[in-house]
Amino acid sequence: MTFVLGSKTYSFVLVVFFLGFLLAPACSLIENKRMNQLGELLTKGNTALQDGQYDEAIEFYNRGLEMAPEEVLFLSNKAMALRLRGSGTYNKAIKLSDANAKANGMTLGKSDLEEAASLSARAVENLRGSLSIEIYNLLSGPEIKLAVTANHAETLRVVATLDKSRTDDAVAAIDEYIKLETDSARKTAFRLVKNKLYLESGNGVRALEGYREILNEDPEQLDAILGVGLALSQSGDDQKFKEAKFFLKRFVEKAPDEHPMKADVKQTLAYMK
Repeated sequence: MTFVLGSKTYSFVLVVFFLGFLLAPACSLIENKRMNQLGELLTKGNTALQDGQYDEAIEFYNRGLEMAPEEVLFLSNKAMALRLRGSGTYNKAIKLSDANAKANGMTLGKSDLEEAASLSARAVENLRGSLSIEIYNLLSGPEIKLAVTANHAETLRVVATLDKSRTDDAVAAIDEYIKLETDSARKTAFRLVKNKLYLESGNGVRALEGYREILNEDPEQLDAILGVGLALSQSGDDQKFKEAKFFLKRFVEKAPDEHPMKADVKQTLAYMK
């Protein structure tokens, strides 16, 4: 199965939380030269990141980390740049026909993602330990904590998509983010992400439990309807198999034609007859 990382399904995370990282250059108000230098590096790195210049962004963040090795914004933003670069490298590699080039590209992409996971975890740990955050500018402490935790959750989500052994790590990061998030739609979106990770790692029982919880709160939640059907179809139980068809049919009836899963579910239903 071909994985496409950073798909539209989850790309909203980059849009919603990336704004939190684009700190206005208010460092001119700070007399301390070191603060000015750090603020300038962070702003330049964020601009490059926004423009998709990941190598350049990483270089600016590295320079910042040389000056402030535990600064959470440099750690977290570098992790984001590595995640985006690694996802792009991996997605290009899996389409290559040359076996060696494909393997090398996938390895490079995974390497970036592993480093991103390490850095984002370090940023979250620094927040837990209440290490000083040197650059606030327009963000409050809680806003920084939410953005950094969200980035870590998304980073581990991508890593776990490729490495099922990291599912529990990703779930823990997602749960930590969900506890901080106050927006109900975003909380639901990441609960769906968590259940999808369970489903893809073969833990249909946990996935089914999570999807049913969402349906109990919102019986019309389309992705939860689909998730229940897919989780039930994994069970191997004849009775649950029949119930799975009911939910999959319900999904097909409600899903718009442009839904990326509708055609596949139709094929699955035809096979299940």
